[in-house]
Amino acid sequence: MSILSPIHIVFLAAIALLVLGPKRFPEFTKMLGNSVREFRDVLNGVNPMNVDQPAAPAAPAAPEPQPLAGTAPPAEPEPAPVGASAPPAD
Repeated sequence: MSILSPIHIVFLAAIALLVLGPKRFPEFTKMLGNSVREFRDVLNGVNPMNVDQPAAPAAPAAPEPQPLAGTAPPAEPEPAPVGASAPPAD
């Protein structure tokens, strides 16, 4: 025998209807159903924040900027002279 038989569920629903009233009972059952669904999603590893949102398409890679016509490419840094030491670090 299970812990909650159908008669137990009907009895609990009748008590909840008496306590909450006919106005708040549907709101309560909807909230309870959403909570149970979210709990199951967390147990199954589903991210509840992404369930309702469709997957966004991947953004295309931005093209590499091309130099304007008539401009010189950036200058290469000059190599350090042989035997020169780097400035002391503070």
